[in-house]
Amino acid sequence: MTSFTKILLILAAVVLLLVASADSIFQRWREQRLQEIHSKSMILETYLGKVEFADKRPQAPEEIKNSANLSQTPTVVVLHGGAGGYDQGLAVGDWLVNHNIRVLAISRPGYLQTPLQSGLFPEQQADLLTAFADKLSLPKPSLIAVAEAAPVALLAAWRYPNFFDKIILFSPIAIRRGFSEPGKFLRPAEAFLEFFTGDFGCWYRLLEFRWFPERLLYNFQILQNDQIPYECLQQARAILAIPEQKEWFSQWLLSCTPQSSREDGIRNDIVQIRGLPDIPFAEIKNPVLIFRGAKDKLTPAEDAEILARSLPNAVLLSIPQNGFLLPSVGQQSQKIMDSIVKFILEGNFPDLSIFQIEGNSRKVEEK
Repeated sequence: MTSFTKILLILAAVVLLLVASADSIFQRWREQRLQEIHSKSMILETYLGKVEFADKRPQAPEEIKNSANLSQTPTVVVLHGGAGGYDQGLAVGDWLVNHNIRVLAISRPGYLQTPLQSGLFPEQQADLLTAFADKLSLPKPSLIAVAEAAPVALLAAWRYPNFFDKIILFSPIAIRRGFSEPGKFLRPAEAFLEFFTGDFGCWYRLLEFRWFPERLLYNFQILQNDQIPYECLQQARAILAIPEQKEWFSQWLLSCTPQSSREDGIRNDIVQIRGLPDIPFAEIKNPVLIFRGAKDKLTPAEDAEILARSLPNAVLLSIPQNGFLLPSVGQQSQKIMDSIVKFILEGNFPDLSIFQIEGNSRKVEEK
């Protein structure tokens, strides 16, 4: 055996050892991540099927923690978008507990421990949501829905009038486009499916954010933001410059992992969004506050405008410079969160001037 062959064999052995070590670390991470997810949620058996959820309640003196007083607490149910689960719902809305609002985040069918059989179609998921709220005797909760969950919230409000209160939509996908425009729009569920590429890809993205956060955030901005690359880089750097926003994005990123436990729901969302039912928006009387990033290339601007015009009591805010809208990141995140609290607690639509919305483009349909 020549010296060159020996070197090749040694290198091959080192590579195999590194691969085996990486796989062992990855498998251990995946197992621990699943244990963590399952340990922080509960399962509710409704007459329509099982629902996984987490319940975050405001801190309160012991004497007002009983169920009678809890029924007077403003309540929000958060419906995550594609690639999520109850943990992503918490990432979107658990900050509301600091404003004495109870937050329940559910895993929609096909995500984590809510079986797909609990609700395949948006109408069935709307019925499941209502059965969930009814089983817990929630006092006319408000709804927060992200992207692919928007039809579920709107259908629930239409099918069960007076059961739900206010509705807040982030980057909603609720207008039917069908299968006639393949490839024209990469919806969030499809985009995130490609961005994370399986459980190993999820693990890699988390490591990338730990070691090269600017690179990962830049690539994420490029994925969903219609700005030029330099502007996407500036957006990434702006988020990293604020510790609270960096931490929030880290939690959101974690809430997309592991992908295998969410894949049934993701793929179902992709199919359902292309064949959405015709929702009678004009019959939905609930106040609806719609947020969309002005630079979002995953949810078409014209769809959000059609939705806002079609709903009798809705306001659309298209936030300058934002891409796919995540409420706790971006230059106007605090204003967004403040306006949500006011909307939930007081029913007031936000003052448009505080968002510095440009007057030369139609951003809001005022009612």
